[in-house]
Amino acid sequence: MKPIQQVSLWDEDQICTVLAGIHIAPGSAEYEELSNQPSSSHTTEHCSLGLPLFQPSLPSNQIEIRCSHCQTTFADREEQVSHYRLDWHRNNLRRSMAGKTPLTEDQFWDESSDISSISGSEDSSNGDEEKEDADVNAPVLQKQAQIFFLNADGYVVSLYRNVLYNKSVEINGERDVIQRAMSAPHKKNWAIVLLGGGHFAAAVFRGKEVVIHKTFHNYTVRAKQGGSQGTKDSQSGTAHPKSSGASMRRYNEQSQRQHVQELMESWKMHFDKCNLIFYHAKHHNRATLFGGKKPILLKNDERLRRIPFSTRRAKFSEVKRIFGLLSEVVVHGKEEEFNNMVRESKLGEKQPTPKKKKERKPNNARNAERKLKTEKNALDLAGEDSSSESASGSSEEMELVTQMGTFSTTDLGGCHCSVKSKPSPGARKGNESKLKKHASSKSKEVKKGNTHKTKVWNIIHSACKMGNIDNLSAALKIHTSGQHEDHNLSQEELESIASTDVPSDLSKISFGSKSRTMLHVAAENAQNDVIWWLLEHGCNPSVTDGAKRLPFDDAADKECRNTFRRFMAQWPDKYDYKKANIPSPLTKEQELEQAAKLAIRRKAQRQAKQERQREKKQQERIKNEQRKALQAEEEDKKKFLELSDREKRALAAERRFQQQQLQQEKDPQSVLRCFMCAQDISGITPFEYNDNKFCTTKCVREHRMKNS
Repeated sequence: MKPIQQVSLWDEDQICTVLAGIHIAPGSAEYEELSNQPSSSHTTEHCSLGLPLFQPSLPSNQIEIRCSHCQTTFADREEQVSHYRLDWHRNNLRRSMAGKTPLTEDQFWDESSDISSISGSEDSSNGDEEKEDADVNAPVLQKQAQIFFLNADGYVVSLYRNVLYNKSVEINGERDVIQRAMSAPHKKNWAIVLLGGGHFAAAVFRGKEVVIHKTFHNYTVRAKQGGSQGTKDSQSGTAHPKSSGASMRRYNEQSQRQHVQELMESWKMHFDKCNLIFYHAKHHNRATLFGGKKPILLKNDERLRRIPFSTRRAKFSEVKRIFGLLSEVVVHGKEEEFNNMVRESKLGEKQPTPKKKKERKPNNARNAERKLKTEKNALDLAGEDSSSESASGSSEEMELVTQMGTFSTTDLGGCHCSVKSKPSPGARKGNESKLKKHASSKSKEVKKGNTHKTKVWNIIHSACKMGNIDNLSAALKIHTSGQHEDHNLSQEELESIASTDVPSDLSKISFGSKSRTMLHVAAENAQNDVIWWLLEHGCNPSVTDGAKRLPFDDAADKECRNTFRRFMAQWPDKYDYKKANIPSPLTKEQELEQAAKLAIRRKAQRQAKQERQREKKQQERIKNEQRKALQAEEEDKKKFLELSDREKRALAAERRFQQQQLQQEKDPQSVLRCFMCAQDISGITPFEYNDNKFCTTKCVREHRMKNS
């Protein structure tokens, strides 16, 4: 078998030979639909290329309805449809897909005279084999994004369907597809646009030459979470995140949309010359390509094609990779080799196994299974000995017996587990009657012991959580001198405590799947008295739980953490406090010093608060005075505007007189006096000449005579 070869659409030396005399290969998605349609005439575009044409069996001016598989013709469409329902046509169709020659109607009836129906035959093994051979191509080829052809040399070639037409285009017969395939090498102007995840890459090609290309990236995807910010906003409704990162991503999305649209606007003349435009953009990014006031790409443009395979990050290298894949014509070899290859790929697929329905068992059966499992777990070493004897007895057969181990996790207080081997089937059958009584009594004892232990552990957990030291000391069997029995435990709980062994090391007592110790439970519930009591009685604070967390790390508040520090100050050598993550001891002197510092700080805070309050009151008083002054000024303005002009002049004169009176009272030298006798003439109209003022005419005459 020859290896698969790729020929570029732009390789003029080989592409004409590869595409010469092509027709749609059997098994393709278009074969059944297009091979039986009437042939259309050649297009002007195809005839101008000078490439070999698909030669029909009849002249182009004579339209005939025929079946290409059975080599027969029909008078009308109804006869053709009836023929497609015949077993003869179905048989020839399967033979054609399997690469076999068709049978005539007589040959078919001779071979299938003992078969009632091809489609309904289930007893003939030959029919099953023929069906398996015939259907090998169809399911495989019809799922492919490529369209497959047979050329004049008998080779199977394929190229991507999107290169020839898109889904919205109506195909007019097999010849239309062939003409599109043969004219594809002469449509050299391609554009590829990729947009996603904040990355943009686009390029325009002419043949193998890159005319223009551009790539850029914006931060629009939320780190470690995926998805663009716009998608997150649309999911959150009106409550959009207001973080700085979210604002930055929103701004970058708008910036990217504007940048892409401006770039595509500048590339308009290149897009207008393109024969095909391939693009990849998710739903929320398509508005960037097809939106805007004047979109460059229109959704109804026949040149637009989606990329029919998965793409990687939008980079120029990815654009070139996509261009190379789309522009390749793949030569798969001869038709028989191709059918074998498809058959092998078909047979190599993993067939899904049907799911078995789980049978619902009655309650009695389920109870019996539970009982049997309990008996298996309760078997002791006596069962092991009997199983070993039975195994040695059957050593002549050299049979390999696999023993399964069961891990018991009923011990809640520790991390220990016991392994008990499962006896062999022979031993279990031989000693079943003897072991049943022993196993049942053993299982009852285990159940009873587990019940007592569970009760005790629940008492301990509740006491640590609620802060009941009396119940805790009673459950742990720790009684100090002078301690009163003030617990509120029932007689049944006391019996469980008496029949349960408590570890001497209190740190080994743990609860739940996370293996939390008593100190963990007390610390997270802020039970300071219980913490002190447990530390006194040997519960190590450096023991971690299943999540590798220490009791000090789970402390509920500062006072709870101070309890650990006070114990460290009182017993500095009792535990490894560094391993317990307790930072430093806390003595009484340190607490008094901290209290004094806190008192000084609080006093300063009170004084500062009082000072702020005084300043605030002073500012409020000034604001009130200013507000009252403004109100009084507004009232005076309003009253003044209501006066007549005469009243306004009189009021002005009165205020001038009042100002003069006030000025005279303050400064006596400012009183108006006669220039001759110096008598006060304030408030009267003086006699004047040359800006000199006098009280009487006599003073005027004397002043003139004096200065003459």
